[in-house]
Amino acid sequence: MAESRRQLLIVANTPSANTESLASATEAGSKQVEGIEVRRLQPLSATSADIFACSAIIIGTTENFGYMSGQIKDFFERIYYPCLPKTEALPWALYVRAGKDGAGTIRGVQSIVSGMRWRQMRPPL
Repeated sequence: MAESRRQLLIVANTPSANTESLASATEAGSKQVEGIEVRRLQPLSATSADIFACSAIIIGTTENFGYMSGQIKDFFERIYYPCLPKTEALPWALYVRAGKDGAGTIRGVQSIVSGMRWRQMRPPL
């Protein structure tokens, strides 16, 4: 029986050339891992069905006014309740394009995903 490929979903807000570079580098690096399919979506395009289909997720956001981007917040607001009972222990990681230290952004994202009981795989970058 052929082994099915696991899917890594990257949900990244890319409002600038720098943030597009971060998302592209994340995607390119992830594609070097054997046995996984990598899919990248903008936050406004990602749905709970995309979360159900993935084996792990990387979230990329800018730091806006000491918090996550509005698009990432919108993403979480749309997927939170549909995913809450069905995605417990989903592996996740986060990178932040921060103008300051990113602490408020990290704290905000961690608060949401801890409520969803996702499993953090790496410290935020």
